Amino acid sequence: MNTTLAGFAGSLRSPAGRPVIDKTGIRGNYDFTLSYARDGDADSTLPSLFTALQERFGLRLERSKVPLEILVIDQVEKVPSEN
Repeated sequence: MNTTLAGFAGSLRSPAGRPVIDKTGIRGNYDFTLSYARDGDADSTLPSLFTALQERFGLRLERSKVPLEILVIDQVEKVPSEN
């Protein structure tokens, strides 16, 4: 995957189970290939996501509280269209 670290961090949201924000300050595009055990896969010989990131790229995910922009849809109405 040829992307920035911010793009790579964004792609980790689902496997990490929460938003991931790049705070490295490293610029440029990189090719990332990362193999890790899916959460709850006890039979896998692969490392966890967190271990794989540390061992392969030297990156560490740290839990912290940061302001996060979120889009919330609180109501939807069906509007009839003319035929």
